[in-house]
Amino acid sequence: MDGQEARGARLRAASPAIVKRCLRGVNERWRVRASWSIGDGPVGSRMLGLPGAGCDSPRGTWCLGAALRPVPCSRDTFDLSWPALPAVVPIVSDHSPMLVLTADTSLACDADRVVPPSSHGLPGGEGRRRSPAPSVCPPNASPCNRRLVGGRAAHRRGAAIRAGRWRAERYHLWVVLLALSSLSVACSTPEEPEPHRGPVVLITVDTLRADVVGALAQADTPADRRGLTPHLDRFAAEADWAERAVATSSWTVPSMASLMTGLQPWSHGSWHGERAVLAEERLTVAEVMQEAGFHTIGFRSNTWLRPRFGYAQGFDEMYDLGGSKRAIAVLESLGAQGPGGETEAAAPTFVWIHVLPPHAPYLRHDQYAERLSSSPDLTALPQRVTAADLEPYLDPGRPLDEATREVFWTLYRLHVAHSDEIVGALLDALRRSGSWDDSWIVVTSDHGEEFGEAGQIAHGGNLHRVLLEVPLLVKAPRGAGARMEPRPGVSNARIFATLSEAVGVSTGEGVAEPLTVDVAAGALSELYLGNGDNRFSLVEEGPDGSLRQIHWRSRFAPEEPEYFAARVASLADAALPSGESPQQLFDRQAAAFLVAPPLAGNVDVPVVEVRSWVGSSASVPLAEAPLAEASRRLRRAWTAANGDDVAPAEGLEGGAAQEGIELLPEERERLRALGYVVGGR
Repeated sequence: MDGQEARGARLRAASPAIVKRCLRGVNERWRVRASWSIGDGPVGSRMLGLPGAGCDSPRGTWCLGAALRPVPCSRDTFDLSWPALPAVVPIVSDHSPMLVLTADTSLACDADRVVPPSSHGLPGGEGRRRSPAPSVCPPNASPCNRRLVGGRAAHRRGAAIRAGRWRAERYHLWVVLLALSSLSVACSTPEEPEPHRGPVVLITVDTLRADVVGALAQADTPADRRGLTPHLDRFAAEADWAERAVATSSWTVPSMASLMTGLQPWSHGSWHGERAVLAEERLTVAEVMQEAGFHTIGFRSNTWLRPRFGYAQGFDEMYDLGGSKRAIAVLESLGAQGPGGETEAAAPTFVWIHVLPPHAPYLRHDQYAERLSSSPDLTALPQRVTAADLEPYLDPGRPLDEATREVFWTLYRLHVAHSDEIVGALLDALRRSGSWDDSWIVVTSDHGEEFGEAGQIAHGGNLHRVLLEVPLLVKAPRGAGARMEPRPGVSNARIFATLSEAVGVSTGEGVAEPLTVDVAAGALSELYLGNGDNRFSLVEEGPDGSLRQIHWRSRFAPEEPEYFAARVASLADAALPSGESPQQLFDRQAAAFLVAPPLAGNVDVPVVEVRSWVGSSASVPLAEAPLAEASRRLRRAWTAANGDDVAPAEGLEGGAAQEGIELLPEERERLRALGYVVGGR
């Protein structure tokens, strides 16, 4: 067998309804004991580890081809068995033949780390643990968070299931565990609710700060941030969860990929403009819905979310939102499903709608002037503020004067009111459909917007509170029995697992926990490839119950003096005063980034700071905070989600970067209009 190519194993089971289940045991909590026989006699037993995230590494993924829903156990172990053989468990390596195995298999819940791969005694493979790849897997490998195989996906790919690869020091080993879908699980667990079969609606609003949503106002929220969002406020009053949440990054590409997959940016791999394509290997919320039998419809309104960038995965239909007329018609039609879900005429429907406002350009929507607390002379304001108007102030060295800030802030708030009107029309359409009470409805944002709070403007420049804190509003169907205890400071990436759980599909490990799981506040955010730096944030509860934010800043290259000038020049297709093109500067930084561990960096020691989130939107330093312990907590959170801290060039297959796509001229212009620096963020 070619050591450079992962080979699939063909399914030989009586039932075609095999569901691919990838268990991403970030803490290596899963292990499988397989006993097998050749001919009539047993030949042995091996403890097979199911380790953590990554694909081409000893912490890669093995998949159980069975209708398996991992559930918590009330005791230490539970058994998986498939008596209706022939199920096959082929084990293939460079140094051993294929063994056709028939066996009982048990899965053990283990709170501790399992024995390392070097001790597993697997046929044909041994070696030391290596770091997981932080990128998407190579196309010929099957990574941990791949799509489910079954239903439409099974018809697309036939019955072949490819396994994730392990890279050992000297050997390559591929393991695929296949079983009949008539799988029984013996485990003392509470009875789970029936999978949801009514509509599921996910609305993502671009660039919406939490502190401008009236329903999420706090005692010190200024008057100029109240009254802007009556439709969202009404929905929040009906929601089962209405709180401020934390985005996984401060701009669209990494944050939206996290919302769609439940993974952190380093883990899903879409963390920069040159890596904007959502990898096909990633399991998306639309694919989960599709496998649960839902008809899936998507409406996008940001160029980064086009099908060419991978966001059509799992969608039966995908449209540009435009004026939202088609989306409104779709939502109004959901009542045809009838109470409780599908009828003879229609399958249940999942709808995702991405609303672009209040993302720049900000437009002067005079019709919402009454929602402002004051009565400014709107005629003195420009009709629009473009991304090119904002970009110069992304430079912390260029202060934003108060008059200019007030212009930007006023038009942003008017644009917030406009986005609220759009969302209100969508929610009203769902109410008119008659399916409101039977629907899961989620509204959130990918990131916020800054107006000088941390010395910059717009978004994507840092991980300040106003960029990460976003609204999270969730309404469960009436009588669904969804047990959620709202609390601030949780990651909105938990939406993925929440909706997957609701429709009865397991996502395995490695993704953010569903909102039904009561975990302490703690949300990790990541921002890569800045001006020679990477930034990280961990929001968690302090001893007094308030939220604290650990900031971590590592450096992979010295600051470029012309970095911010290059960003401005890139939007105008101009050269720098030095004569260098902006792309040359960005390429130089990208080359340095590839050879530096993201957390540790390789220039200077990372800078760590702890800040307290005070009131509605303030963030103040905590001088007395123990920085060493804070550093350890952030590092633990990052490695638990993403694996070991290794340089991208070392972790990526062959040292190569993720393959991107060539932007079309029209896409370049659209992205520039939104303020995105092509070749940057």
